Amino acid sequence: MTPEETELLKEAGELFVRDFACTVPLALLYGVYCLLAFQAVYTVLNRRKSKYTWILVTFLIVNFLITTTYFCLYEAIVFVLMQTALVKNTDLSLGDRFTIASDSILGLSIGDMWLGGVNGLAYISGDGIVVWRSWAIWNGRRSVLVLPLFFLFATFAIFITSCTIRTIADVNPSIIPPNTLFGSLTIAGFTASIATNFTSTVLIGIKAYQHRKFMNTLDMSNTMVVKILLLLTESGGLYIAFQIIQICVAFLDDSQLSNSSFNIASHVWGVVMNFVSAMYPMLIVLIVHRNKSMSDRLSTHVFNETHISFARSRPADSVEGLESQELEAGHEERAQSVYAERKSLERGLSSK
Repeated sequence: MTPEETELLKEAGELFVRDFACTVPLALLYGVYCLLAFQAVYTVLNRRKSKYTWILVTFLIVNFLITTTYFCLYEAIVFVLMQTALVKNTDLSLGDRFTIASDSILGLSIGDMWLGGVNGLAYISGDGIVVWRSWAIWNGRRSVLVLPLFFLFATFAIFITSCTIRTIADVNPSIIPPNTLFGSLTIAGFTASIATNFTSTVLIGIKAYQHRKFMNTLDMSNTMVVKILLLLTESGGLYIAFQIIQICVAFLDDSQLSNSSFNIASHVWGVVMNFVSAMYPMLIVLIVHRNKSMSDRLSTHVFNETHISFARSRPADSVEGLESQELEAGHEERAQSVYAERKSLERGLSSK
């Protein structure tokens, strides 16, 4: 075996090791994602039906199709590459076999890039659901969502530009040399996505603070609405932290040290984040129907962990009961303000 063939085998082995390291967590996360997706769709369909219900179900199904297609493409790339390079075309030289193997996965790689690459459709769907939730909680006030919408459109524009340039560079490198503007577009895409989630999460946090402060002025404990707003804020902050970790890992990775521990961790984390982005919309849907929050666990108050359905009133601490108590105490105006505030937030949370 020539030194050139030895080097080719070494590079192929390193590639297969990285692919295998990503394939295992990818399969596990896809299983978790399927459970979340089916539970989210089941939960939404069990609620009172409206036009928003069918819009949300359509979105969840599209998200599921995108994620499933990405998973299938990634797995197909790994197996087609190994089969073409190691099993087929054994009568050809090693260099020719690897060239044919690389060409055979070109279309699959392009599709994988558009669906789950840097700022792919999986990321766009996650960002979009956060902006939509903020819009609903703020009752459709467009002026409040100027910044999140601006960053969301910027993320989408960068996604289209980046994937188009990468596609052209992969198909015909003579037109656009590889790595042209890739680094700059990656930084811009990550920054716009983080900015989208940060501004949207801050808006949800502001609404949670306002409602919590409002209820405290009435000497009332945290309501179920406040708890859900807090959990939406917490989950948004955690998602942003994951995004920051991803950008740090990506740019600290020294690709020259092939298959170093950090290099493999960088590739695995990138795949994990693709599924975290796909799971996020499902988690947002389920959060609205759960009554748990890290902040609440640290609180001195104790809440009943029951199924949340904002379409029905709560019997024990319902707004109507509060309103009656206030009326009996001679505070009709105060009770009406509580009722209006609670109902406004409930409509925002249940509109999705």
